Amino acid sequence: MPHNTLLSPLLHALATPMDHLARVWQVDLQAAEPCVPLLLPALPAAEQARANGMKHQGTRHAFIAMRAALRHLLASHYLNEPAADIRIMLTDQGKPVLPDHGTLYFNVSHSHDYGVIGISSQMDIGVDIEKCNAKRSLQGIVDQFFSTPEQACFQQYPTAETFYRIWTGKEAVLKAWGTGLSQHMDKIATLPTDDREYVLQSALPQAAHTLLTPLPAPPGYAGAMALWQTDYQQ
Repeated sequence: MPHNTLLSPLLHALATPMDHLARVWQVDLQAAEPCVPLLLPALPAAEQARANGMKHQGTRHAFIAMRAALRHLLASHYLNEPAADIRIMLTDQGKPVLPDHGTLYFNVSHSHDYGVIGISSQMDIGVDIEKCNAKRSLQGIVDQFFSTPEQACFQQYPTAETFYRIWTGKEAVLKAWGTGLSQHMDKIATLPTDDREYVLQSALPQAAHTLLTPLPAPPGYAGAMALWQTDYQQ
């Protein structure tokens, strides 16, 4: 069976206020589970080896499905080359990039049963999706990683929804910047608004060139996308 036939039913295009700048797809990883044995051989040898080296089955299957879906989307919507031939490399900070297509940007994220893939030909991009775990102890994470405005927001609205909206916003911004998630955590504030958008606060110069919006997400999940102006120089 052609891989396009396998992958298309697993992908759902998401509508965002930034559709003119980037496109985002949701990936149904639970529905992808039976397809994994057929998708693995279609990946390049290096990615097959990487997948086979993952001990946790859920992580391995999610990687295979997400990478196959990414390659399918890049090949079918953006690049005139076979999906398996598209070169994907990591920057020194660990962000995946397309070395042969410097003006095409992508980012991926997955959590439990769903993933998201964002692609833009105009701005660098970061996406995040998280399953909202209401039973998880959140205060320690808030104290360690949230900036002062974010801590104040969480104290005012101490819910799992507030936490995950802030967290996905932070991850999306830092992934768009490509600096690694360990940097600038406490130097940005991604504050949810009453109209379900964000206010991005930071003294860092790149923040003025960054757009942030929530992503439509399944019940019990939160998601966000950030876009960073590619021709901005620090």
